[in-house]
Amino acid sequence: MAANNDGTRLAIGCEDGSVKLFQVVPGGGVQFEKNLDRQKGRVLCLSWHPSGTHLAAGSIDFIRVLDVHSGNELPRRGASLFGAAFRGSLGFPLSWGTVSSHKSMLWDECLAPPQLPAWESCSVQDTGKGRSEEPEVIPLSPCLEQPFPTSGRTAQRIMVNCHVPKSKKRECVVWSIAFLSSGTVISSDSFGRVQFWDWERGTLQDSHTVSSSAALSLAVSEKEDSIVVGTSAGATYQFQLLPVKAGGQEKRWVRTKPFQHHTHDVRAVVHTPTALISGGLDAQLVIRPLMEKVQKKGYDAALRKFTLPHRRLVSCARKARLLLFQFSQHLELWRLGSTNKTGKDGETLPLSRMPEHLLQLKSKGPEHIYCSCVSPCGSWIAYSTASRFHLYRVQHEGDSISVKKVPGVPKLLLPAYQLLCASDSGRLFIASDRGSVHVVQLLEPGGCKHLHTLRPPAGTREAVYLLASSADGNWLAAVSGDWEVHVYSLKHFKHHCTVPTYSCAVTALAIHPTTNNLFISYSDQQLFEFSIPEKQYTAWSRAVQNSGLHKLWLERDSPITHIAFNPKNTSQVLLHDVYMLCVLDKSLPLPDDSAVLVNQSTLKQLSEPARRRQLHAFKICKKFQPLLFADLLDERCLVTVERPALDISAQLPPPVQQKKFGT
Repeated sequence: MAANNDGTRLAIGCEDGSVKLFQVVPGGGVQFEKNLDRQKGRVLCLSWHPSGTHLAAGSIDFIRVLDVHSGNELPRRGASLFGAAFRGSLGFPLSWGTVSSHKSMLWDECLAPPQLPAWESCSVQDTGKGRSEEPEVIPLSPCLEQPFPTSGRTAQRIMVNCHVPKSKKRECVVWSIAFLSSGTVISSDSFGRVQFWDWERGTLQDSHTVSSSAALSLAVSEKEDSIVVGTSAGATYQFQLLPVKAGGQEKRWVRTKPFQHHTHDVRAVVHTPTALISGGLDAQLVIRPLMEKVQKKGYDAALRKFTLPHRRLVSCARKARLLLFQFSQHLELWRLGSTNKTGKDGETLPLSRMPEHLLQLKSKGPEHIYCSCVSPCGSWIAYSTASRFHLYRVQHEGDSISVKKVPGVPKLLLPAYQLLCASDSGRLFIASDRGSVHVVQLLEPGGCKHLHTLRPPAGTREAVYLLASSADGNWLAAVSGDWEVHVYSLKHFKHHCTVPTYSCAVTALAIHPTTNNLFISYSDQQLFEFSIPEKQYTAWSRAVQNSGLHKLWLERDSPITHIAFNPKNTSQVLLHDVYMLCVLDKSLPLPDDSAVLVNQSTLKQLSEPARRRQLHAFKICKKFQPLLFADLLDERCLVTVERPALDISAQLPPPVQQKKFGT
């Protein structure tokens, strides 16, 4: 799938070899436009020419370039044979080579070639239907599988791996492709090659073998002078377009920088003006800065790795002490263990009751589960796929448990992008597209009723992806994809206010249970506090923006993914990302850049007067393994879910299958 530079057209390659064009309709949605030529072999990758007039399609053993306006195919590219063709004045295509008789010789119909390539000849045969009919072009090369009708344009089927001996011949899969404004087509294939083609002549300009395994992905910089390639061995490579001689005009693509930041397939790469971004099968997202593009050392010059997804995959039923885990095709409900022992800070206590797996809900069909939630009382479970919304009533009877699907669920606009239960478990909030939030009442003993649909006053094309409700049930905050935060009154079911728009995306938000202040964290690590009743930022929030947060806090890689509040201390806010757990005490002063941000171990060794002098608002703990979830069950109990990175990599197959001797 690929969109043109204007974002007005979408091309989709299909398994049957066809390419379908869609128009992007203003206001959202797509509309089918037409089918381009269907050819043999499935389409594996697509790339638009920046002008939007042509489309390159990669398949097995060949590359096609299609004229978007006519829908016909232009000359195909291969790796070992190169073709060029001209259209004579008779109106049909002629290929260089030996021309058979067609009433007369046809060399005068086109320009004579300066030098004939060493390929097999082609012939033009009379169809016997007169000059008004287009002659049939029959390729005679053994590398060309079969005669191919050109539909008014020149077409050549040139096999990518024609030069490989038949005894060792195997399919060459073109995994990724890029179309430059200069007319160069760049391809990466299963032979580990990165090749550069002249699409007008069908000739190979340059070829580089970067890996003994497959080259899976590639991306081009905005100036088209650099590309990044990802391989199945976990390595990424940078190519740059450099002058052959200093000060000369002739340039060539040169492999300049190899990087090995992944252990498995690099399936996606992005080339920004200052960094190379790669995503691997090892569940890591790596940002590798280009040092020649970075002006000074600092955050922009640091290598950054992101391991876990930023979406919430765990939800907690605080009152029932249950955890709901979301997997791609099923949900698991667990009861937390407990202990009756006490101990010192840092000690691990023995459990008097072990964690218990209560139930598993499997999703029907091939669709993945998009979002899920469990009510605070543990009696309701909801989840949504791309086409269906499901609601279940959970009955707890002693140690046994039963689950029943709720009938008559309202047919709402799907899919649901976020689900949230109210603190009293009486209502369910369903985030949908175009900024709307559906409010559903949960009825005993097992039913539901649609109450209202909340919509922003100005409307939006973006879906809501974050929700937060107040403990008293009066307020609901919703964040849409355009980074706007809307606050709704649940008493009157109407829009209350909009938080001033910030220049970065919201990563987490929560409403304080006593003050009804909305606490917001953004992707640039900034923190804001907004008073919902007063419709303005609080004094603490303004003080933070005036003095600024600590430099090391702002340079963290992982964004805040969850916010909670200490019910016993209204000034304490619990924040966590993948690598740390933080208690922010708003009653203490903010640290400046000269202060030590993570100073808990140092404070324990100081006397009480010295400790008070060095106290600041941030108390950070980094002893956990990668955190998938953390939340307060009550004022004395915190639950965390860790996901060690080694556990993920241990379940993955070897990055490259290698044949072992004797097997």
